[in-house]
Amino acid sequence: MQILILAFSSIILQNIVFTQFLGLECYRNDLKNIKNVLCFGSIFIIISLITAIIFWCLDNFLLIPLNIQSLQIFSLFLLVFAVWVLVKYFVNKFLPFLSKRVNWLSIVMNSAIWGVGLLIMQNGFGFSDSVLYSLFSSLGFIIILILFAGIQERLDNSAIPKAFKGLPSLLICLSIISLAFMCFNGIGV
Repeated sequence: MQILILAFSSIILQNIVFTQFLGLECYRNDLKNIKNVLCFGSIFIIISLITAIIFWCLDNFLLIPLNIQSLQIFSLFLLVFAVWVLVKYFVNKFLPFLSKRVNWLSIVMNSAIWGVGLLIMQNGFGFSDSVLYSLFSSLGFIIILILFAGIQERLDNSAIPKAFKGLPSLLICLSIISLAFMCFNGIGV
């Protein structure tokens, strides 16, 4: 039951895109295709999970016992870059088709990756909750990106007045979706 509550909360109630406004900078031309979003999302989930696991261990077994919590953000910063480099190496070596569809710089510079780590640290989750929160937050982020890509494809094929073509119509649709997600905030879990 606890896992379902964490899943529902992370994916819908406290979606990192709509409640924390994290990860919006990655939505560019390369993520307007659902296939590209799925490739980006799979790598994003891998990096987020590995970072959450290692950061929780680093924080609880090194930083807190040595009373150097002031290095948490710096260690998260270094850890995300190290995990990004390792995942990029392995994906380039073993899954080159996946690597060609992903803008690697947009993954490492994505505020959602950093935000998930900071939210885990801020909420004081245990190990299993940290891993699950990372997984479910990443899934919520990917669901929103798929939603954005689907909306963008439909808007590109619609007859829209010239003044609203492109970004204005997308922002109107996203604001309506954001309002719909904000309605879930009244649900007590």
